[in-house]
Amino acid sequence: MVHLCRVGWPSVGGMERMLQELACRQHAQGRSVQVLTLSTGPEADPAGVVYRRLDPMGASAWPMARGLHEAIPDGAVVHVHGVDGLLDQVVWRMGLGARTGVSTHGAYFHTRRFQRLNTVLARTATRAVLSRVAAVW
Repeated sequence: MVHLCRVGWPSVGGMERMLQELACRQHAQGRSVQVLTLSTGPEADPAGVVYRRLDPMGASAWPMARGLHEAIPDGAVVHVHGVDGLLDQVVWRMGLGARTGVSTHGAYFHTRRFQRLNTVLARTATRAVLSRVAAVW
């Protein structure tokens, strides 16, 4: 199992905490778990979950990751946490739609300022990407 997120442990937030708890539980059950993230930090958390830190590329508002294709083991199930450039990169550029699931974690913007852009993106680009993934949570 590969979890993919923009920001991961040791950063603290709702998405980071949920991802960390899920990865720790999977690891405790003896599953092979790896977290790929763009944030800096140690290569393992206190529970032993492996973190691989990738270099971001592209716009900071819609980041992608250098070396993402090489970082995902053959046959891995990919759980993308958040709807952003990482999801686009996995589904469109890597063709992993059939073995990719996504947790939306609230999608894009949480302010009124970006409400129209959020609506347009959700009805166009996001709909197209989400129609290609195996599961949406």
